[in-house]
Amino acid sequence: MCLYLYIGSNKELPTIDWNCNKPQFYINKSINLEQNKMIKSIFNLNFIYEPGTFMGCNCGFVFGDWSEKDESEEHYKRKNDLQLLFNFLKENLQNNVLKIISIDYDTLSKDLTKLKQKDFNINLKAFNLKEFDFEENIVLNIIYK
Repeated sequence: MCLYLYIGSNKELPTIDWNCNKPQFYINKSINLEQNKMIKSIFNLNFIYEPGTFMGCNCGFVFGDWSEKDESEEHYKRKNDLQLLFNFLKENLQNNVLKIISIDYDTLSKDLTKLKQKDFNINLKAFNLKEFDFEENIVLNIIYK
């Protein structure tokens, strides 16, 4: 199952187009009006974006022992795209509010006010992490310390 990852911002962010000749991290404005309405109600922010990876979806942000052991999972590209995401967030955090949510629509509470929130420090080096996955249905408030 693919991840549904959304980034909310207080300010408009630059976008990075998908490049089929050199697939890697990209970010586009979310254009699904129905989803945007729901995501805006979760974030309470005006601008909604959908990031992606070399895979053409959000799944490439996830890695662990399983991806390291299987060449077809392209472990290095996963870590690289996650680092590019962290760098993008860091570059756009100054005087801004950024939030991320990874949604599993099958388990998402009908009462969106009950979603947990927590701080997420992007002062990470993806290449130093053994594994990574976004927690589902939790609003991550992006910080950099």
